[in-house]
Amino acid sequence: MDSIGFKLSWLKSDVKRMLVKANVPTPRYCVIKTDQKYDTNDLKYPLLVKAADDHGSLSVTRDSVVTNEKELIQQAHWIQKTIGGDSLVEEYIDGRELAVTVMGNGDDTLLLPVSETIFGKEFADRPKIVTYEGKWVRDSEDYAGADDVQCPALLSLAQQQVIDQTVLESCRALHVRDYARFDIRLKGNIPYIIDYNANPGVGFEAPSRIPAEIFGLTYPEFIAAIVAVALRRSGVV
Repeated sequence: MDSIGFKLSWLKSDVKRMLVKANVPTPRYCVIKTDQKYDTNDLKYPLLVKAADDHGSLSVTRDSVVTNEKELIQQAHWIQKTIGGDSLVEEYIDGRELAVTVMGNGDDTLLLPVSETIFGKEFADRPKIVTYEGKWVRDSEDYAGADDVQCPALLSLAQQQVIDQTVLESCRALHVRDYARFDIRLKGNIPYIIDYNANPGVGFEAPSRIPAEIFGLTYPEFIAAIVAVALRRSGVV
């Protein structure tokens, strides 16, 4: 990740702007600043509200998907008070939750097998989103309901091809290099980029380890491969 790409990874509104500029599918959005009126620019409810500089889903809760202006204002106020800063508001895409890890650079970029979060019965009556508790609080209902991952995801050839194309276009638009992960909502045959991580975790329980294993890499080989692509790009090897 070069300096531009790394900076983008911390500014979600800039990520959205760059994706839109590159004609990459991503949910329609607006940014609500702390000193600005609540104007959603005709976005269609339901909407997903999170902190504009959110990482690790810190600002994502069961209340993040809103269905009217009152709920939107309440959630934006909560973000300002609890997290601080602006709110990123996106149209909620009711689709499959996928993730794609990439390694390499340029024409040598490798896309690891697509993984899919399978939401359990805990999400039967509410929007299927991975909340902060769903990621980090092991004894929570959200974690139990979003803990089932299928890799590789069951995709048609057409879906796989359009996902690959969209991820590669996103890599170019966001100055991605060496190693990154994209979060995707697949609705029909359209993969919407909803987030990307410029430096995803590499721990043994990190989400990218399973796709690497399915691809055929042991955990030590996975770590060595990330180091190798960075060294190759820098001309060391």
